[in-house]
Amino acid sequence: MQRAHDNRKQCIRSAATLLVLLCAVALSFLAALLSASCGLKNGSPSDGRASGAERGLSVRIAPSDVATSDVATSDVATASGTGPGVLLYNASPSRMSSKAVTVSASLSAESETGIVTVSLDIANKSRSSVFLDPALCELLASGTFSGLPYEVFRDGKKFTWIDTSIEIKKREQTRIELFYKPVSDPALFERYRLSGDLSRTYAFSVSCVSLPGGKPLFAEQFEFSIPEHGYESWKVAHGLERRLSTFGYAFDRDAFVREQTRYLRDADVALFYDAHGDTFEAEHARGGAEAGAGDGTGAAESGGETEEAFVRIAGDEIYLDQLLIAFAPYRIGDTVFVSVKIVNRMQEELKIDASGITLVAGGATYNTVHDFSGLKSSLTLLNDRFPSGILIAGRNDRARFTLSFPGVPSAARFSLDLSGITTYRNTAVFCRSLDFEINP
Repeated sequence: MQRAHDNRKQCIRSAATLLVLLCAVALSFLAALLSASCGLKNGSPSDGRASGAERGLSVRIAPSDVATSDVATSDVATASGTGPGVLLYNASPSRMSSKAVTVSASLSAESETGIVTVSLDIANKSRSSVFLDPALCELLASGTFSGLPYEVFRDGKKFTWIDTSIEIKKREQTRIELFYKPVSDPALFERYRLSGDLSRTYAFSVSCVSLPGGKPLFAEQFEFSIPEHGYESWKVAHGLERRLSTFGYAFDRDAFVREQTRYLRDADVALFYDAHGDTFEAEHARGGAEAGAGDGTGAAESGGETEEAFVRIAGDEIYLDQLLIAFAPYRIGDTVFVSVKIVNRMQEELKIDASGITLVAGGATYNTVHDFSGLKSSLTLLNDRFPSGILIAGRNDRARFTLSFPGVPSAARFSLDLSGITTYRNTAVFCRSLDFEINP
């Protein structure tokens, strides 16, 4: 009997030892699984993908859930097209709820383009649909109206929203992305078509989310901001206005007016007559001055006869009788941009061939390549006959565009050869190149 008792004790000890070994193996296997899971999340080299540090991280202003630092790093591209050089703003509050409808909001901005994206995650747990009207999605910058979205995406797909609201059905969740191009410096925008630096603060009203019938669900607004010192650091590194150099005309204006007036007369540029053969002189003498008085493009008249071509320079604007052209150059980095404004009241069409416009600096010549496709649809139908690098401006057409000349060394002066700006019959509009120098 004693021997049987000893055998039972030995069996119990063996079973306990085996159980301990099995537990140890199980724990080791579980630890390996957890380690592999962490490696997948972190993009470790062991799974064939480079880590974030190896790929190179872009510096961003920290989102609201980073309490210990004002700068976070990330290289993750989102559905809104964000990437390196993107500012992420703190949201206050980050979420709102009303009548079983929850809206979470975030705001990001691209340093290079100035595009601001507001992302809304909407969860509708109510018993009826709710609606979002993009036409009411106002963005405020530093307390003033900044604009409406120029583009809207729903769950990654572009939404055509003119006169249409977005319906979020009951028990539905959706993501809305609203794209803005706010103007923080109206004077800079008017002259150079540049929006200015991004604002440190933005606000977004959620009154655009409503019940059936149009009653807003929320009366509050989301506030977005960047810490003051973080914003100043960003401006030093990426701020547009600190990197911007502007240029003005650098030639004798009186001499240019004399030369240009003589040229327009001698070259018989079609300022006073119809390019299709019908005389325009009588009509111009009767009402040309009144027709152009609003913007200074009308010609003088005396005794019922048309006077010599009217040429004048005012600021950036050059008035060539029935044609107004303005040039406003600026530099960012090693690229010179030229903002161009055109108002054509000539009977003959104006032709702009970007390949015929060159910049000369330091003895070197720089070319520009420009695609006018986005402008052609709003101007004369004659544009259908020409490639994308040529723009035709008919009578009473207006156009704004910006030409770029990359790789230009830092120079205080340069000249623009405007041979590519002609009448429809290929007569050059300008008698000479225009000289520019950096503004003090």
